[in-house]
Amino acid sequence: MSDEAVGDSLDRTALGPDMPQEPDVPAPRGSRRRRERMVYAEAERALGAFTPAGVTTARYSEQTIPVEKGIPGECVHVAITTLKGRKGWTRATVTDVITASSQRIEPPCPYFRDHDCGGCEWQHMADAYQRDTKMQIVGELLGDAGINRSPEIIYALDEPWRYRHSAAIALGKGAGFRRRRRQSVIPITNCPISHPAISGLLAMLNDWYMDGVYPDLRGKAWIEVKVVGATDAPRLQLVIGGIGGMDLPNRPELHPLADTLAALPAVISVAYKHPSGETRPNYGPVTSIVEVGGSPFVLPAGSFFQTNLALVPRLIARIASLTTLGPNDTAADIYCGAGLFTMFLARRAGRVIAIEVDPAAIAAARETARLWDLTNIEFFAKPAEKAMDLLPALDLALVDPPRSGLDPRVTDAIIAKRPRQFVYVSCNPVTLARDLQSFVGAGYVLQNLELFDFFPQTSHVESLAYLTAGDKGPVA
Repeated sequence: MSDEAVGDSLDRTALGPDMPQEPDVPAPRGSRRRRERMVYAEAERALGAFTPAGVTTARYSEQTIPVEKGIPGECVHVAITTLKGRKGWTRATVTDVITASSQRIEPPCPYFRDHDCGGCEWQHMADAYQRDTKMQIVGELLGDAGINRSPEIIYALDEPWRYRHSAAIALGKGAGFRRRRRQSVIPITNCPISHPAISGLLAMLNDWYMDGVYPDLRGKAWIEVKVVGATDAPRLQLVIGGIGGMDLPNRPELHPLADTLAALPAVISVAYKHPSGETRPNYGPVTSIVEVGGSPFVLPAGSFFQTNLALVPRLIARIASLTTLGPNDTAADIYCGAGLFTMFLARRAGRVIAIEVDPAAIAAARETARLWDLTNIEFFAKPAEKAMDLLPALDLALVDPPRSGLDPRVTDAIIAKRPRQFVYVSCNPVTLARDLQSFVGAGYVLQNLELFDFFPQTSHVESLAYLTAGDKGPVA
C-alpha cells in the first residue's frame, strides 16, 4: 500500500510519532494555541456502542462524546477533557469500572495498563470479542452505505502478539512510544505486540540514553524501524526522522546515536529522512531484502510495507483463490507500493500495470521483479489519480489505497474501464464502505468480503473485497 504522500512513510498504525496529538502540546510562543485551555471533569457514565474509530460513547453536557478503554454496556467512572474555545472537542477515558463487561480482561502490558501507551487501544478486551467487534463495525458501515453485506470471516493469528515488523520509536527521556494523544514519550523496554528484535532495540536505546549517547529529544525525533531479512535471521532497517525532516549530517548531537546504531550486528542500515522528504543513506544500503512467505522483496528505507508479515501470505492466497487470471489477461495494481501484490499478479497474468507515487518504492519493485525473473510488468511512478490514462483494457484491477481511500478520479477511471474483476484491499472500513458504494451503484456485485486481523489489540483491521462486473453498465 502506498503512503498518502511521498515522504510520509510512517506506518498507518505505527507506534509512536504518528499518533494524533492532544491540542495541549506546547506550541510556539505567541501562537493562538498557547491561549487555549483544557477543562477537566470526572463523572459516572453508562457506555454506548462502539464508533468506527473503535471507542465507546457516553452522554455528557448534552452531547455524545467518545470514551476510550471502555466496552459497550459498562458502567464506569471517566475522566473528561474539554478544550475550551474549540467547539465539540470533548473526550473521555475510563478510569474505573463499576459494572464490567464479561468481555473485559486485565491488560497484559504494563505500559498500556499503567502508563496510557498510545500504541494499543483494545488490550482490555478478550481477543475473540475484539474480532467480533471488528466484524460488526465493518458490517454496520457497509449497511449504512446501502450495501447489505457483512464480512464472512476474519482471519487471525493463533497468537495475537509479537506480530509487528515495524514501529516508530519516539526519542525523549529515553526511547519508546507516546502517551495516548500526547507528545510525551513513555520509555519502553519490551513491547508485547512488536517483533522481539524491536523490543531488543528499545531496551538498548533506553540504556544508551542513561549512558548519555543521545540527549533528551523531547519527542521531536524518532527512529522508524523495520524488521527485514529472513524469518530465521532478522535484521533491522532504520531511518532517523524528526519534526520537519532531519538533516542528520548537520545534527551533531545525533551522530553518537547514529554511529552506535550502525555498529550493532543486527542493524543492516541507518538512513535519515531529509527535510526534502527524501530518505538518504547514512550507513549501509538504502534497500534491504525482506521475505514474505519465503519470497524475497526489495524494501527501500522509508517506504511503506505491511507490518504483519505472518498474515500477509494468507491475504495473498485468498486473492489468488478468489480471482481468475491467465496468460491472455491484463491486471493493474494501483497504489502498488513496493510491489507486494504486483509480483503475485504477474505470475498469473500476461501483463500487469503497477502504479505508485513513491519513486523509491517503484525502483525497489523493479528490482524485485528482476529477482523473480518477471518481465511482464510495466511500472509507473505517478500519483494514481494522474496515471489513469495509462491504463489499458483490464481484466482485473486491484487497489490498496491509503486510509483516505480512493481518489474519485481513480474510482471513475476503473468503473469506465469496466474490468470484470475488482479487488479492494483496505485498511480503513469507513472509506472502504464509501468507495464500494460507488462500485455497487455502477453495477458491480460484491461477491466476497473478508477481514484479516493484521492489528490485534487495536481497532484497525484489513479488509478484502472482491467484486465482479454485473450486467449494469458504468454510470454516465
